[in-house]
Amino acid sequence: RQRQHQYRKLGSTVTVAGDDNITTEAQDDKVTVKLNKDLVVDSVKAGDTTVNNDGVKVGDDVALTQDGVKAGDVKLTKDGLNNAGNKVTNVADGAVSANSKMPLTAANCLRPTKT
Repeated sequence: RQRQHQYRKLGSTVTVAGDDNITTEAQDDKVTVKLNKDLVVDSVKAGDTTVNNDGVKVGDDVALTQDGVKAGDVKLTKDGLNNAGNKVTNVADGAVSANSKMPLTAANCLRPTKT
């Protein structure tokens, strides 16, 4: 951004105006310029992370949107998990009972039962 300087003679009037994010206040011989606590912007970018009205995007493969979370081809949405053909790993054993709604692991199914 190129800065432009404008000069005024002493004693001339200058208007200092704010916007949605900046407040200005003139009192006595002092002008105070403040950045508002709650900012309104279209987008914020920090490194590979962008936050905007579409959600949060990290690089090219990770996103958090109103529809859910995406990491590569894996998606978790209100409709469920699309694990993109990957194995589900590091899962605790489910409870084996007639009323259980927990998923079973291979260990649950292959464990010997008492007769």
